[in-house]
Amino acid sequence: MKEPMAAVFNDTARFADVVARCVPGDFPPDIAIRAARIKLAKLRREAWPLLTTWAPGDPAPESWPTWGLYDVGGLVWHGRADGLLRLSLDDRTRLAQHPEWWMEKALAWGDLLLLRGPLTRRQAPQVQRAT
Repeated sequence: MKEPMAAVFNDTARFADVVARCVPGDFPPDIAIRAARIKLAKLRREAWPLLTTWAPGDPAPESWPTWGLYDVGGLVWHGRADGLLRLSLDDRTRLAQHPEWWMEKALAWGDLLLLRGPLTRRQAPQVQRAT
């Protein structure tokens, strides 16, 4: 069963739109992508003020959120004891037919924010509700 909030936090189309608005030649692609991730974090913070959202450049939380973090595509990442984050087993299983290199890797906080940010704190599944 797919959790209701995963679709709410799937910002892949909006992310592509924000990146596309950076006129080619205005910014190098990596700068445009980083700026788009920061813009999406701002939009998520406005829409979900009770859930913490991090953008590239933000410091890592003192402890990993118990229920994980949503990335730009609504996928869930969990912190590990070694300080790295890994895509949830449910999402790795669901996406196994379309693997990307980052799906099987444990990533550092800054790398994950640059690759899949913004990240938003996930609520316990029993209290999630799409509004």
